Amino acid sequence: MLDNELFDLITDGNVAYELCRPIRLYDSWFMRNLAMRMSRAILRCIPILLVAAFLPQPFKASPPASAGMLMAFFISLALGLFVTVAFVMLVYGLTFYTVSSQGIRMVSTLGVEFLSGGVVPIPFFPDSIRSVIEIMPFASMQNTPFLIYSGSLSPHELMRAMALQVMWLFILVLLGHLLYRDASRRIVLQGG
Repeated sequence: MLDNELFDLITDGNVAYELCRPIRLYDSWFMRNLAMRMSRAILRCIPILLVAAFLPQPFKASPPASAGMLMAFFISLALGLFVTVAFVMLVYGLTFYTVSSQGIRMVSTLGVEFLSGGVVPIPFFPDSIRSVIEIMPFASMQNTPFLIYSGSLSPHELMRAMALQVMWLFILVLLGHLLYRDASRRIVLQGG
């Protein structure tokens, strides 16, 4: 889910209005994307969870084995959301350096979809490929919360996976701030 309006702001030059506001562009767009993703997810997940709660076994959705695992799932889910938004912010930021956003949009969407486990779940990959994908930021987006929810991680693996999520969040946000600072210095607006 990419915000087409932000791509349009960048490509048609109307980002100049955003830069005139007394807030940092990265922070404003980060919160905008966070709100957009949360609202869409909440509106979609409530009906699905209600239906899943009333399905017969073995299809019925059941909570994690313990309250601690449920809490770890919610924390990991929030971290996954933040990592996803931080990555998308890099996609928007890279658009400042292109003429058209189509290429970067397609590559990032397909790459994230495949490497985050959206097409083939990450545990189904061969061990050599899976070990590389698991340390990339894409696994932190959705694979880690799902593995925690299903109870597939030992306590040691759980702590390692959540630490990886925190690390990727820090790295992606730092890269995003640097990218936006450089892009805002290089913006050249041409009159029509």
